[in-house]
Amino acid sequence: MEIPGIGKINRRAGKWGRCFARQGLILMYHRIHESAPDPWSLCVSPHYFAEHIEVLKSLVSILSLSSLCRALRDVNLPDGGVAITFDDGYADNLHTAAPILERHAVPATVFVATGQPGSKREFWWDELERLLLRLGVLPETLCLTINGADYRWQLGPAAVYSDEDLHRDSHRQAWEGDQGSRLHLYHSIWELLLPLPQQAQREALDQLLDWASQDSVVRSSHRSLSTEEICTLTRGNLIQVGAHTITHPFLSAH
Repeated sequence: MEIPGIGKINRRAGKWGRCFARQGLILMYHRIHESAPDPWSLCVSPHYFAEHIEVLKSLVSILSLSSLCRALRDVNLPDGGVAITFDDGYADNLHTAAPILERHAVPATVFVATGQPGSKREFWWDELERLLLRLGVLPETLCLTINGADYRWQLGPAAVYSDEDLHRDSHRQAWEGDQGSRLHLYHSIWELLLPLPQQAQREALDQLLDWASQDSVVRSSHRSLSTEEICTLTRGNLIQVGAHTITHPFLSAH
């Protein structure tokens, strides 16, 4: 019996194989985890990731990123050469993705934001999500000073974030929130923080923590790899690690 959705994956993977023969394809993942809300679609469930690997392995040649680069340089790329990568360096890359990759003997590269291991804070977009897109009640008026400019929002009904709101936003992208909704507020503040250096982002988030009467915590579901876990990840030579900047800035703004 065919696994639901697997035929569609097979058809798309077959199309990729034809389109990228002699050219190569790099697949970019971030997190292998079940998470809601997921405003930037960073998560792929472990079940679907395992399906991806099974289908890709049956249809294309999965190479390490360094092998793919060498094959392109030497004009020696096999038909449908594909490399698998992960951005940011979330801990689930080791604890969830790596076992699946190892089971299928599939190589991958994990790009780590090198200032994050050992940090007592989540990535700023995750901390923003925790403060604004979780069940509960927030003050109706939000005032922030961001990069020297003052901003003010009236939350109105959005001060209360209900199960219904969470369910609705779990199926929306960050930019799809209705005017006046929590998701719209999240995206508005995200746009203001995106181009800033890390210190300015954290200063704004500190104001949000005070406003929401919350402490800065690192959720086990959203934490980054530790230095020790990065070393563990590279044992066996199946998974390589690369640099993904230090603080994950929006480079074109710097």
